[in-house]
Amino acid sequence: MTSSNRSDASLLTDRYPLPMHLYDGFIPNVMRFDRVVTPIWYVLGLFGNTLSAIVWLSPEVRRNNSSAVYLAALSLWDLAFLLLHTFQELKEAWNISTQNTFTCSCLPVLLLTAQYLSPLLVLGFTVERWVSVCFPFRRESLCTPRRACSVVGAMTVGVVLWNLWQLYFKTGCEVAEERYGWTAYTVGTEVVISGLVPAAALVFNLMVLREIRRINSASAAHKFGAAAPSAADNGGGADQCGNASRDAGGGGAGGNTERKFRTTTVTLLCVSFFVILTTLPAGMVYGLQSYANFGSINMTDEEVLADPVWQRHFAMTRVKKVIDEVSLSHYSLNFLIYLATGMQFRLRVADIFRRIRRISCCCRSADELSGQRHSSRTSWSATMEERRLSSVSNRRSRRATMAAAEAANDELAKSRRARSQRRAGGSDSGGDGPGQSETGGADGAEAAEALVASKV
Repeated sequence: MTSSNRSDASLLTDRYPLPMHLYDGFIPNVMRFDRVVTPIWYVLGLFGNTLSAIVWLSPEVRRNNSSAVYLAALSLWDLAFLLLHTFQELKEAWNISTQNTFTCSCLPVLLLTAQYLSPLLVLGFTVERWVSVCFPFRRESLCTPRRACSVVGAMTVGVVLWNLWQLYFKTGCEVAEERYGWTAYTVGTEVVISGLVPAAALVFNLMVLREIRRINSASAAHKFGAAAPSAADNGGGADQCGNASRDAGGGGAGGNTERKFRTTTVTLLCVSFFVILTTLPAGMVYGLQSYANFGSINMTDEEVLADPVWQRHFAMTRVKKVIDEVSLSHYSLNFLIYLATGMQFRLRVADIFRRIRRISCCCRSADELSGQRHSSRTSWSATMEERRLSSVSNRRSRRATMAAAEAANDELAKSRRARSQRRAGGSDSGGDGPGQSETGGADGAEAAEALVASKV
């Protein structure tokens, strides 16, 4: 490109103000992948973590079960992380501005607290499970719900205090470049949280698996009549956990308790390995980001496509986006592990859905009952209206009948008076007159009485 053309062309930062615009222009499939997969994790995580928290926080499950304390805290902080992560996703993937006092100051502290507590809580219950398996006689004193609550509280306070240092390095929403130590602070934190903590959890998990294998071997040997390994066979009276050999019964615990303990151990190991496998790659990619810096911004789009520095950056961005989505999955999918490995968890979930169904049925029955009551009130009102109209009609009919009867009585009285008058006139005239008058009067009286009867 000539110098005149280069002067006419704007800088990359002018053509693509945000990294999202740059990636939409050169690696659009990566941004589509991010915009499709992340909402799926949000939906699954909001449902699964809420359900898990309800189960693990129930008094029946939490009683005498220290692991339930860790898993409840893990569910709650994973839920908080997904809710807070939406602000970051709206800004980076959808270019929806969310900058305000909360998102610039409080959001980074809370978001990183939830992010860092997830692997720390996994390490906490992994160490507790290692103590329970390798030191069974100390289980009752060391692995208690109260002690678990203390550990979770100490972790939370420590992580919050550590993340508050971010406020020292920031001025508003931007990092103050003149303040020394930001790079060491962020890199050191990521190395510990995304590297050392998962690695430590992996070591403790391997020790737990080794001890479980030793216990199963001893149980099988005892079952077939072989002599159980003696203390001397395990290196001076102790196994690899520093613990004297014990029988396969788990230190005299009952069969039912031992089965529940082993089931919980399987669940915790699966969750721990899942978090480790999804956290370690994110830490490794974060460490490799320094080798994939931006190229020169004084280039055209054709030059960017041909530039090896930019192509290395885009390749690393593709890998980082995929690994970030994989890492985000452990904040959403733990409840599937609980369902797959825990019978008690499945029973609790089924009980929750039965209660929800019962409540919905009760609400529907209440609505139906309310409708029936409304219908009854309507029919009762209609019946009363009919009775009222019938009563009015009856009253009017009675009044008409009484008026007709009174008119007939008046007619009858008049007829009787007329007959009496005719009789009196006939007696004065003599001869055949009285007979004729009486006959005519009788005929008139009968006619009047017939008229009164017909009106009544």
